[in-house]
Amino acid sequence: MKRRTSPADAAERVMKQAGSNGARTANEWLDAQAELFEQFDHVATHWLERRREALDATRQSIDQLRRCEEVGDFLRVQHEWVEGSMRRLTEDLTEFAKVAFAVPQVAASRFGTAAATLGRGLTKAQDDLLSQVKAVAE
Repeated sequence: MKRRTSPADAAERVMKQAGSNGARTANEWLDAQAELFEQFDHVATHWLERRREALDATRQSIDQLRRCEEVGDFLRVQHEWVEGSMRRLTEDLTEFAKVAFAVPQVAASRFGTAAATLGRGLTKAQDDLLSQVKAVAE
């Protein structure tokens, strides 16, 4: 013989299921944030490396400029310094652009997945509650 459950029991079960779905959704969202933080960390690390490289290149260029005796040497050193600066700037902008495009993609993808999971869980919980209420009413 099938045991009948009260609406209160059914509601409690639905609330537990909704809580479980909410926790799963929160974990998915936190995982998405962790993924973004890893990307930011990668970009920040490379940016700092390029800043250190720029500082070293500037020091080296200043030392070379002090020793220049001809205008041609002076212009060559200056050209090499500017070229290195532009290369580093290009690398910075490229990495920043990658992250700028990745953030909305990760957020939309992960948030969409989390919302769908939560929606499915709530729909199932609602269906379970309605079936329990119908069973109790009969």
